[in-house]
Amino acid sequence: MHHFFISTEYIANGRVEIVGQLVHQFKNVLRFRVGDTVIVFDNTGMEYVVKLNSFLDNKIIGIVLDSYKNKNEPVFNIRIFQSLIRFDKFELVLQKCTELGVSAFVPIISEKSTMYRSLNSVKKKYDRWNRIIIESTEQSQRGLLPSLYDPCNFKEACSFVNDFALIGSLNCNENVKDTLELVPNSNVSVDIFIGPEYGFTVEEEIFAIKNGIRKLSLGPRILRAETAAISAMAIVLYELENKDLDY
Repeated sequence: MHHFFISTEYIANGRVEIVGQLVHQFKNVLRFRVGDTVIVFDNTGMEYVVKLNSFLDNKIIGIVLDSYKNKNEPVFNIRIFQSLIRFDKFELVLQKCTELGVSAFVPIISEKSTMYRSLNSVKKKYDRWNRIIIESTEQSQRGLLPSLYDPCNFKEACSFVNDFALIGSLNCNENVKDTLELVPNSNVSVDIFIGPEYGFTVEEEIFAIKNGIRKLSLGPRILRAETAAISAMAIVLYELENKDLDY
C-alpha cells in the first residue's frame, strides 16, 4: 500500500486533509479515486490507514480507518556527519542512508571539502534535500523523518557528538565488530563521520580522537565518499542490531 507523509496539522478527529503537491500526485500520477486506501504517517511514529473520501480542486479529504505505531524504525539512533561532496553524490547519501534507517544528517565543512563554496550555496539546496528525505522515508515505509542539521565546520561538529562517535579512517586496523562491542546498550546514540572525496586530513583525525571519537575501518579498499557513508550506515546498524545487548 502507498505510504505518504502528512503533517500532523492535517490529521484530526478521524479526518485527513491532503494538500499541496500530493493533490497532483494523487489525482494525475497515481490516479487514485474515491474509495482507494493509502497509509499516511505524521512524523510522530504513528501511521494511519486512510480511505479517500472526496476530491476537491485543491485538496483531498480522507477518513481514518485505523491507526498504529510504525514498526520499521531502528532501535538505535545513528547520525551521519557527512563532509560536503558533489551535490549529486551528497543527495545519494541522503536517499540511501534514509532508506537504511539514519536518524539525522549533519553536513560538515572539512579541510578537503572541495565542493563547498559558501554557506548560502548549501542552504539553497535544503528544500530539495528535505524533499529527498521525505520521498525516501515514504519509499522505505519508515515512521520518522531524519533531521537535516545546518552545515557546520569540522571542529564544531566534533563538539556536539552524542554518546558514541566514529570517524571513517584508513589508518585503523580494528575490526568493526570489536569497535562496536564498546556500545553498551540500545539507548546509546551513534555518530559516524565520513570524509570528502580525498578523506580527512591527519590533523582532523587527531583532533577527532582527542575529542573522544573512535576510528572506524571500512576495510582496506579505497571507497568513494558516498559509498563510504552508505556502507558505514549499513554495517554499523546491522552489527548493532545483531549484537547481544540489554534492550
